[in-house]
Amino acid sequence: MSSLDCILLSESNQENIKKEFELYKLAKTDDLCEPPIIKMPLGVDGVTCEHFLSDFENRTLGIHKRISKGKYKFKPFREEIKSKDAKIKSKVLAMELNKYRILSIACIDDVLTQKIIYKILSRFTEDTVFKETNDLSYAYRPNKSAPQAAKKLYEYMKDGYLYALDADIEKFFDKIPHNELMSNVVNLLGENKLLIKYIKRFIKAPRVEYNTYNGNATLFQSKIPQITKRLAGVPQGGILSGLLANIYLHQFDMWIKSDLNNRFDVKYVRYADDFVILCKSEESIIGIRTEVAKFLRSIKLSLHPDEKKTKIVNLTRKKSAVEFVGFSISPTGIRIKTANLLRFKSRIKELIYDDITLDKNFRKGIHRINYKVIGNELANRYCINCGLREPRRSWLDYFVTLTDIQQLKSLDLFIRTEIYKYTKFRYKINLSKNDLILYGLFSLEKTYYRFRKEIMSPQSYCSCSTENKSFKRIKSSRYVSYLTLHDY
Repeated sequence: MSSLDCILLSESNQENIKKEFELYKLAKTDDLCEPPIIKMPLGVDGVTCEHFLSDFENRTLGIHKRISKGKYKFKPFREEIKSKDAKIKSKVLAMELNKYRILSIACIDDVLTQKIIYKILSRFTEDTVFKETNDLSYAYRPNKSAPQAAKKLYEYMKDGYLYALDADIEKFFDKIPHNELMSNVVNLLGENKLLIKYIKRFIKAPRVEYNTYNGNATLFQSKIPQITKRLAGVPQGGILSGLLANIYLHQFDMWIKSDLNNRFDVKYVRYADDFVILCKSEESIIGIRTEVAKFLRSIKLSLHPDEKKTKIVNLTRKKSAVEFVGFSISPTGIRIKTANLLRFKSRIKELIYDDITLDKNFRKGIHRINYKVIGNELANRYCINCGLREPRRSWLDYFVTLTDIQQLKSLDLFIRTEIYKYTKFRYKINLSKNDLILYGLFSLEKTYYRFRKEIMSPQSYCSCSTENKSFKRIKSSRYVSYLTLHDY
């Protein structure tokens, strides 16, 4: 048996599967509720987190046995609709306006199996294949991120690469050709037949279309779902899908690095199916677009025909910018994309009107707003193994790369103004900025400066391997400790 297959058999033991479940549960736990609520999505088998835990030993042992015997099969993926526009709340309307994307929701068993396979495949590809394109691809890779991709583009622009092809591959995750993808996987993995078998089963797993159950996933607890064969593409949203997408697009990355760059002197950054190619002349960028479209056709993909999705941007013009991974990037700086600002404001309004209540002294609503800004840091979880805090995940942490601080000042003012308006209208109370500080409202601007400072300081967050990670929440007054520590 080949080495990766041996590793798969070794790492898919029951103990590791249990640890993967605990990490998955942690990621899906809302710690701001009392008691905390686990928001684990329901798969087509109708098994909830509670059901899984009620038979924990048998279920985790069953996954291990099926993997080790070569009998593991992925269940159909339930397709969920997500609106692309923050203003469109109705899924039906989003579908009618074609402003939606499809996410594939897996059963708990399949999530855990994906994670096991991903880790093995990711370590292998990072040590071999992706070394050649390390600074080109930033999605679904360890120690790579969208903010890093945005920063890299900004550096290229400052170096004089001011003509951009800002592009999107049309329906990429839906259109990846199975035969060609599996050919790439087989060439990559060689004699690792067990791993190849499970990857093939994963990409061939059927779909349960949204309109067959209209979003009511609880139906699957009593009804067998109607399934559709997956003839192309991979399930969008799963951790394994992203890695397979990178494997398929590695040939595209290498073509740009070795062929296109030799002819045009380009800089290139890709995040999943979105990419930007930069060069120093307008004439060259027009030719580059033609060449890129031609190569993508050769691997059965295509540039998105919508001019908003695929366009040439002249960055020498005033106020021109490339919109990429949520940022608006130009030679003058990195800013938050307008659509993301609107989405943030929309969510803040929902939190204010849903959660701010007088009898709670506004603490609940303020706490929710703070959570939107600084994320899991409010949960106050520490690793049992190393004693350090859980790695931070938050809205502001994502956008900490930005250079336009005025955007954060404006958002701070927006949040305060919305609270003033709401409390004045509903309770006839005139609050001040100092009142909100006393209630514990954080400032985006000041938190941004703290985050930036921590980036330059020694690592203070857990970096244990997955096998050793285990977090425990330490209950304390986050308002008092946070405000005292950071001198708001």
